[in-house]
Amino acid sequence: MPRNHDRVPIPPKEDMNRNLSSAREQTMIEVFGRPGRLTRNCSDPTGDFARRVVTQNVGPFRVTGFDLAVGTLERIFAEVRTEHRDVFDEVKTEGMLCVRHRRNNPTRFSNHSWGCAIDLFFGAAVIDQSEPVAHWGNVMLFPFFNKHGWYWGAEFSGSSVDSMHFELAEETIRKIARGEPLDGGRGGGGVAGPQQLHSAMLSTDPVLVEVAAGDRVLRRSDARQPGVGTLQDALNRLGAQNPALRIDLGPDNRHRGFFGPQMEAAVRALQAAQRIGVDGVVGMDTIAALDRALLELAAEPIGGEAGGLRGGELPFRNINATEFGGGSESGMPSAYGGVVHPDKPEASLPARLPRERRRIVVRNPANSRSVECKINDVGPWNIRDPYWDEGRRPLAESQFRDGIEAQNGDVPTNDAGLDLTPAAMNALGVAGPVNTRQVHVDWDFI
Repeated sequence: MPRNHDRVPIPPKEDMNRNLSSAREQTMIEVFGRPGRLTRNCSDPTGDFARRVVTQNVGPFRVTGFDLAVGTLERIFAEVRTEHRDVFDEVKTEGMLCVRHRRNNPTRFSNHSWGCAIDLFFGAAVIDQSEPVAHWGNVMLFPFFNKHGWYWGAEFSGSSVDSMHFELAEETIRKIARGEPLDGGRGGGGVAGPQQLHSAMLSTDPVLVEVAAGDRVLRRSDARQPGVGTLQDALNRLGAQNPALRIDLGPDNRHRGFFGPQMEAAVRALQAAQRIGVDGVVGMDTIAALDRALLELAAEPIGGEAGGLRGGELPFRNINATEFGGGSESGMPSAYGGVVHPDKPEASLPARLPRERRRIVVRNPANSRSVECKINDVGPWNIRDPYWDEGRRPLAESQFRDGIEAQNGDVPTNDAGLDLTPAAMNALGVAGPVNTRQVHVDWDFI
């Protein structure tokens, strides 16, 4: 495994910045106005924009930048700290806010001018613009930034390539212009792709179909809104199992269609239960989570895919799955004999299993994609942890949280209870460099 400060080739462009593009100067000026003077070196921000500049600790360091951008950085690094503590501990910054022109174009503002870009590096030396390499730490970071709507400058071409550079994407800036919240507006998924609704209750409401497509969001308002009544009906249906989701619509349903404080509290409770961004706003990821919950309650299979094997619900839920068997691990020996095959959907569970139990179905709740896998190794972290037979969570979760040594003698650096090969990760639609991907999944034996 490379060290965070090692210089490595930039990953293929198709693996990064999906559905994201670099923010254009015209868009930045339309949304925020001119940030100040077009100078060669850093100058002070001016005008209305300057009132949105804040200085704040975002985890590994303090930054000065646009308030909403700084807020997303704090959330990004909170996730990085949980999943890759070494990256969190070692990342450094060359700065965020700097009102100046672009290094290779003195007639245009750099996106640093609005405090919506940041330069990150590892080790003692930065990587200069135009160098077609990246610090390994930034390769680990870019999926987190992409998830929260940041574009990675490693995709720039020619002399403009800049693997230290991250900026709020064009799509994210336009969300700000529309008044949509960052991250949570789409349910904590940043700039996630459009969702398709499957439950009968939600899929027949045209407003909620628009929400799932990313064309609108629903939030608290004093006025009656179309689509809100259906949301209330759906939350009340789930409220039979989770009282925090119940909404009192009043005598004769007089409050139906109003997104008030009670409705906002129910949405927040749903988001917390589904482990997505909690902000009380219904966007793409939140409506998708509600859709899945309705399907599971009704025992409807999602999209006709696996999951119907157990009436639409897989019993081992929200298990963190990490990747193994690819890249430098290709051809690694299997605990069951032979080798692990990165080009086949295989998995590893942390206890030895008899031959007749070595097949599982794994589903990615974020997109409803699923894959059948052969169990072909024992792990991760533990070798005697049959959590599926004992009705509990994987030991790695508490070992990781408390810094306790696992059964393999190491202190876990993540809380994974399942390993998946690159082929399985690809089948589940998980983006990122090989052997770095993680995803929370549901699974069951076949």
